[in-house]
Amino acid sequence: MNLFEVEMARSEELDLRKAIISTRIFIILLTFTLTILTVYSALDGQNQTIIVLNPTQSDFENLYRKYPNTLACPCTDIAIPYRSFISIIPEYHPVCSSIFVSDNWINILFNPNISYYYPLDFRSSASGQFQILSSFCSLSKRFVNDTIDDFLSNVFLTPVVLSSYLLDLQSQAQSSFIQTLTSNTFRQLLQLVRSTTFTNQLQTALRTSSYLGFYIFPNGKTATYAIQNFYSSNNNTICYCGLQSTCSSSVCGFFDLFAYDTKGDCTSSMSLIVNVPGFVAGCYAIESLLQSTLECFFDSTCINTVLRFLSNNNMTDIKQLDVNQTQFLPRTTIDTLFTNLFIEKWSTISSFTEYYKKCSPILCTYTFIQRNSALYIITKLLSLYGGLVIVLRFCVPYIIIWWYNRKNNQTRNNTQIRLIERRRMLWRLVIDKIRKLNLFNTNITRNDPFELKTSIISTRIYIILVCVSVCILIIYVSTNTRTQTFTILNPSQNTFEDLYMKYSSIVKCPCKTIAIQYDNFVSEYSQYHPVCSSLFISAAWLASTSYLNWPDQAERVVDFKGSGQTFFVALQTLCSLAKTTVFNAWYNFKQSAYITDQVVSKKEMIEHIQTTLNQFHSNTVAQFKQSLTLIQFHSINMYAVGAGNVRLETYTSANSTNQYLAFYYKQVYWDNCSCTLNDNCVSPMGFYNYSQKDLAYPSSLIFNIPQFFIGCFVLQSVLQSSLECFFNQTCLDAVQFQIRSSQSINITILQANTTRFLPETLIKVIVDNLMLEQWGDNIQYSQYYQQCAPESCSYTITSHNDFSYIITLLISLFGGVSMALKLAIPIIVRWIRNLYRPNINPIEIFILRLVPSPRIFQRLCLVWNKFKMKIINLNIFESELSYNNDHRRRKEIIKTRIYILLLTINITILIIYNSFSIQTQYTIISHPSQETFNNLLMNLQYSPTLECQCQNITIPYNSFISISPYYHQLCSSDFINMNSGWINMLYSYGIDEEHPYDDFQLFALPQFRTLSSLCNLANQTLTDSLTSFASEVLINKQVQSREAIESQAETIITQFRLSTCRTFVRMLDFIREMAQGNGIVSTIQSNWYFHSINRIQFSSVWATPRSYGDENNCSCGTNSMCTSLALINGSLIPGFRIGCYVLDSLLQSTLECLYDVSCIDQIKYLYNVTNIVIRPLNQSFSFPNETVQSLVDNLLIDKLESNVSYEQYYAVCSPLSCTYSINKRVNPIYIITVIIGLYGGLTVALKLVTSLLMKIQYYFMIIIRRRRIEPVVHIIPEN
Repeated sequence: MNLFEVEMARSEELDLRKAIISTRIFIILLTFTLTILTVYSALDGQNQTIIVLNPTQSDFENLYRKYPNTLACPCTDIAIPYRSFISIIPEYHPVCSSIFVSDNWINILFNPNISYYYPLDFRSSASGQFQILSSFCSLSKRFVNDTIDDFLSNVFLTPVVLSSYLLDLQSQAQSSFIQTLTSNTFRQLLQLVRSTTFTNQLQTALRTSSYLGFYIFPNGKTATYAIQNFYSSNNNTICYCGLQSTCSSSVCGFFDLFAYDTKGDCTSSMSLIVNVPGFVAGCYAIESLLQSTLECFFDSTCINTVLRFLSNNNMTDIKQLDVNQTQFLPRTTIDTLFTNLFIEKWSTISSFTEYYKKCSPILCTYTFIQRNSALYIITKLLSLYGGLVIVLRFCVPYIIIWWYNRKNNQTRNNTQIRLIERRRMLWRLVIDKIRKLNLFNTNITRNDPFELKTSIISTRIYIILVCVSVCILIIYVSTNTRTQTFTILNPSQNTFEDLYMKYSSIVKCPCKTIAIQYDNFVSEYSQYHPVCSSLFISAAWLASTSYLNWPDQAERVVDFKGSGQTFFVALQTLCSLAKTTVFNAWYNFKQSAYITDQVVSKKEMIEHIQTTLNQFHSNTVAQFKQSLTLIQFHSINMYAVGAGNVRLETYTSANSTNQYLAFYYKQVYWDNCSCTLNDNCVSPMGFYNYSQKDLAYPSSLIFNIPQFFIGCFVLQSVLQSSLECFFNQTCLDAVQFQIRSSQSINITILQANTTRFLPETLIKVIVDNLMLEQWGDNIQYSQYYQQCAPESCSYTITSHNDFSYIITLLISLFGGVSMALKLAIPIIVRWIRNLYRPNINPIEIFILRLVPSPRIFQRLCLVWNKFKMKIINLNIFESELSYNNDHRRRKEIIKTRIYILLLTINITILIIYNSFSIQTQYTIISHPSQETFNNLLMNLQYSPTLECQCQNITIPYNSFISISPYYHQLCSSDFINMNSGWINMLYSYGIDEEHPYDDFQLFALPQFRTLSSLCNLANQTLTDSLTSFASEVLINKQVQSREAIESQAETIITQFRLSTCRTFVRMLDFIREMAQGNGIVSTIQSNWYFHSINRIQFSSVWATPRSYGDENNCSCGTNSMCTSLALINGSLIPGFRIGCYVLDSLLQSTLECLYDVSCIDQIKYLYNVTNIVIRPLNQSFSFPNETVQSLVDNLLIDKLESNVSYEQYYAVCSPLSCTYSINKRVNPIYIITVIIGLYGGLTVALKLVTSLLMKIQYYFMIIIRRRRIEPVVHIIPEN
């Protein structure tokens, strides 16, 4: 085989042997190279990324089963409301739907003489306990339903579609967190109520926490005093209600004791008739209930035993609880049920179908490693084949010739040729070769000098143009810049930090997880004020400061010996509450998420987190202060025996003949400050000497403790005090000297260098900081990076093309350029040379002149004939070998025709295919302005595919939403101004008068004080909520339209208002209902009134419930909402109600009287005041008939004026680019580019295929001809 026949004919040095060797080496090299490329391409695995457009749910599920690790389907909306795909259904303990939480059951348990029962008697506190149990059930449902509603209003962050399994897993985790969050919030509020009730020693009518007695002075006046009860626990240890609110006795049943003077001793069980299993008796009904179980009410026998002792029993069939309907054991404590929110089952149902609809992915991509297909391998080989054949055909013959010449030189004689001569010979040889080089040698050029010269010129021009083209390409590609995107897979933290240092503004590392729980990278180690870890709040110190250490003295509350213990109990409570609040707040915070779609640098991340933590600290403090303030607000109208906000006096002298003594309330002054007007009134606390004649009053002051106060309420007094004495050794020694007793302990002072607060700092300031020295948060960037887990980092830079890119580009273009030049140059050169060809001889000119000039038609025919002859004789396979060989020339012409036919068919197919192809054209607009975005959004052609990704996917609400509240006009009126003439009138002309319990003058001042406090509370609550709201964020990946943002903002504001209002009301209702269940007595004795049944010194004071209603048929013992019309001396005050509690009756009132001048004047007249001017409320601003409850439900807000700035939203979103796509047919330039790119390899391949087809045809023709030859038989006749 000889593939170099043409080259052999052109070159004298390439003989037949060299041509055959060149052919063999060419075939070997070509085969070897193609084999290596084929094997490499076949074995090389490619990451095949497949895109599925508009995948259905079934498509996604099928793909996820096959490619779970690489499937990614970006959600159109990455923030999906939980409400759209999750439903949460709680099921409650059977007691919450039983008769045992009904009004009928509570009425059965209640007896008007309830305070006469022994504190261990079931009847003493059962009514209150079951009222609290009923409240627990109803409030638990409210808490749970409200929290679920708030949760479902939040959004689920899902940048990509999750599988149904992962979605359910995350839904269950979030739901479980909501359950825990609700329980913690509910329990924290309960703990706050219990602690403040205990700390302030609020008096219960049930006489379970303290024994109330009275002292008769020689002049017949009386004074009441309280002794804290003490109980005997299971291990026979004595527990004192003044030290511990959880004191209780497991002996709780029915006793044969009535109106028994306990003197505070609740340890005796001698008169027990029958025990009630599971129930305990303790200081407060709520404390007893939490330690009790419901085991008796799972047993019908036990229920019947209880009913037998109840006088109001009018029910015959009470069904016991079914143990099969609960997962809890009958002996489970109520405290455990409360912790579990009385929930039996918490069902979370997530709908993957609804989730997928909301996610609505436009496409899914998945990647898998796939061997290159045969089509890919063939295409790749074709793209390289043309250039490879040209290079090898050019190089191999010259290498063979060079090799033979080298061998011949070695066999010559050893005649030495000088080096310079050898260089001259080599140079002449090179020049001669260049001069004779002819790449276009044909059979015509052998005998036609003109054609020979034409082909040589064409060769030279071809080489020059090829070199020039290559140089131009090299220069262009080398100097041209291109935008390159570099991607680093699975970058480590060090890699990211190195990249960030170099390309901080352009490096992008998308987080695999965009919502990272703070628990994964934020830790806390909070440090509290040293008093919270000191002995000053220990049981030993509390025991050493108890007034029981001085039984022979009747210390007053201003004496440290009488009230010192209550101070440190309050301090202990505040430390405990602070720690619980911080613990719960940290738990809730660490379950929330830090949202970043891209990895942020360490510095930026720490700045963000620190800002968030600072906001979290502020919100936690604000919530704690709000809860504490709310409880203090409710306590101002409660009777507190811990310090003394009111005192009880009798209507008649104890020396009178009337055996029955009724007590009414009298205001208390602390340093000329009345608790009726100000619950922050205080007096200094110190140590006193007592006269032996009158131990009830101190005779002289020893010394006052610096900044140590007692006043209306213990808690408020403590908050206004400081701990400076306990930082001073001299002061502490003086205190310890005064309280020395058998209970004394050695105690050291607080160290000033262990706290950031000065010794003189008020405790209120320390409490406002949650008793914290520092929050102690630790941010771990490495843990954040691990959770973010970027799968890649990419950065885009503009740079010059590298060497490998240039070589690859040149090789890919060389084949096409070479073929194009080989076709074009000979034709152009021949045409130009024909123009300047020497003229023909004169005889021919004469003959041509004689012949008439042809017409245009004849010229066209002549041109057509010439063109036809050119086409017929066209031979692109022409070579020197066919010059004298007509048979070979005919084969070459046929081969040319087949080649042209195949080439035309292939090019036609390519043109048709590309002409009908649809090309998606993507347009990117960098840094689009808002106007540009709006125009694109309004364009119907662009809007369906428009994508503008926000640079910041988290947009703080306060950056584009502003809210201005407008409160009810009452809150800015004189009616609630504590310094106004209205309040002064109510105080001066009604407080110290002896009014019937149903006279409005008794309620007027407390109710208007309550209104004033409600306004302040509403203002502070909303201010704190708005601060917290401002730090929350809107999450969106794409820029949204103005309409969408305004709609979302409206929904957000509505949900914010709803959540804020109902949280406030829910807390208020919880506090109210706990007070009712505990039987806490109102300061004005509007729900219970005190009296004695005898006039014996130190006798008990008993309590009897009030009744209200049209026929006084609603008892405050079972219902705090009992009310009657408000009357002053028989005159009706429109709108206002009186009832069991000041707040409860106020909530059912309306303010219609305050809109009416005549009604206001009537009140002034009834108070005998005419010299003050009060402006009525304006009916055009609010509705007179709206109840106060309705106002409180709306947090006394008339309206929330909001402003949503879309411009600010867009500015914070700050999209870096907008992308949209349109589909259209490819343009002609693209088609031409594709054909030119494929032409080089295609023409070489077709020439090879044509030659192969001709050989196959020739082979079959030979076979056919042989079969046609018939044998000729010659018969030779015999002679």
